[in-house]
Amino acid sequence: MPKFSREEYPPNSNPFDKVCPYCSRAFWTIKPRTIYCSPKCRVYANKKKREAQVAGTAEHKQPHPTQGGSNTVPMITAEGKNMRMVFYDPFDEKLREIDPVGELELRHHSGVAVLSEETLAELYNLRLSSCELRKRNARHVLQEDSIMNHRFLTPQQSRFLAQEQARMEAETQRLRTILQRLDRAKNPSLFDIM
Repeated sequence: MPKFSREEYPPNSNPFDKVCPYCSRAFWTIKPRTIYCSPKCRVYANKKKREAQVAGTAEHKQPHPTQGGSNTVPMITAEGKNMRMVFYDPFDEKLREIDPVGELELRHHSGVAVLSEETLAELYNLRLSSCELRKRNARHVLQEDSIMNHRFLTPQQSRFLAQEQARMEAETQRLRTILQRLDRAKNPSLFDIM
């Protein structure tokens, strides 16, 4: 349970100084993943989030980091050893309009659904923009952690973000190569013909 004074912990412990996002009260905790100062704040905050989701308000969505706002930092969530980075991705909505199930590329390459080059280029451009945003967000969180003397993230979260950044870099290179091939197929130059 979080405590409200550093003196309540043994002198050899290393507690984290945090601020409750619900009541804005400062508190100390030994667990780095503790978010709220009390179970009461946790319950009320989660209830507020659920009500916002049911009501369909945009209160539960995080704004894009370039748009400003209060919740601009991506969050890292974990279930056991599975971690993921959660943030507002404006390209995700457009991707779901084009590819609601997420199988369009696979269906196109297998010959089940043949897409026009314009649709493929739009799909790959949206994916490229989404990957670049994810990579930029991971880099931003790692930089913020280094500014805070590595007290913001656990070592596992830092490793996860570094791996995510490398994975997004590889995916970005793959998508750029595909887009270059599509561009060459659409506009062949004299060097390609010879």
